[in-house]
Amino acid sequence: MICCRSSSARVLAAALALAACAGGRPPSRGPPAPGRRYALFPLMNYSGGGAPVAELRASFAAALRARGVELVGDGELEEFLARHRIRWTGGIGSADAAALRSELAADGALFASVDVWQPGIAPKVWLTLRLVSAGPLPRVLFIDARGRSGDDAPGLFALGWVSDVREIQRQSVVGLAASLARFLASGAPRASACASAPRFEPHATFRSPLLDKQKEWTVAVLPFVNETARRNAGEAIALAFLRQILASPRLRALEPGIVREQLFQFRITPERGVTLDQARVLLELLDADLVLVGSVRELEEGLGERGVPRIQFSAMVLDRENNEIAWDSSSQNAGDDGVIFFDAGFVSTSGDLGCRMIRAVVDGWLDPGRNTARNTLR
Repeated sequence: MICCRSSSARVLAAALALAACAGGRPPSRGPPAPGRRYALFPLMNYSGGGAPVAELRASFAAALRARGVELVGDGELEEFLARHRIRWTGGIGSADAAALRSELAADGALFASVDVWQPGIAPKVWLTLRLVSAGPLPRVLFIDARGRSGDDAPGLFALGWVSDVREIQRQSVVGLAASLARFLASGAPRASACASAPRFEPHATFRSPLLDKQKEWTVAVLPFVNETARRNAGEAIALAFLRQILASPRLRALEPGIVREQLFQFRITPERGVTLDQARVLLELLDADLVLVGSVRELEEGLGERGVPRIQFSAMVLDRENNEIAWDSSSQNAGDDGVIFFDAGFVSTSGDLGCRMIRAVVDGWLDPGRNTARNTLR
């Protein structure tokens, strides 16, 4: 029996016994085409604590089946993971993606993660779902994230307050399954951008005219250095960047599994992040125009009935053609920034807060008005 990084072999076996994997290549309209299928890999836990990954995987599989997605058998996937000694299930490399198509006749892989899972009187959940094509050149086809806090919409006399984390979990899973089904059926947007507001802008930025070129950029997102006490904070922020990159029509992103292949080739431990010098080496190996590196200094949900999430990170983009820094920024926000009356505009989860902050960063990459003569970072 094998295992993934975020669970033991027993948890993986339980997950595979509870749910099947599914998928389909999208026709122009209507439900997913029959005979097409995807492999739903065991979930990754980036929440920093305990999360019911087996239960969540079963919920995802059931929600996808309910929308007409055909399933890969449990035994088939378990044997595939064992045969190829796949332990990390947060993405897929080129060799495994090719084998997925040839051995399982799958059209792609689905990767889900638990980014926030916090039970309590006002529970919080944030989940991400990503679709990657099978074959020797795996590509990210779709990514979306959903979640909320139980007190997001309490309403009159708190009648809308949800105190059951399983209900928040169910709503998030159903929303993501519906979003993926729309993509499979109609080729809907591969990713949705988060809400934007001036209060989520980085506190300091440097932007080079190198980014002024009117072209489509391919970006390799490297694991962020985790300087927090929260486990997997770097992976959570990097995944949120991947979503916002794909939400831009001028940006593409490499599948994280491809990036991870190169990291292991040079014996770089992804969990510890990537230094600037290592990123420069990877520039020569990755098929990307830009490489994104960064560090996470704070990623917290907050304590108490109305916990205030807080995030602090830095992001740097290297230009492959010139081997120069094209972007450098520092961001720091809390969920209650700019909130004055009746909690209007309060952001309740770190998943939502990070998404808004990261959108402001990615938008800055494509805005020539942000050019600066020198790096103004403090």
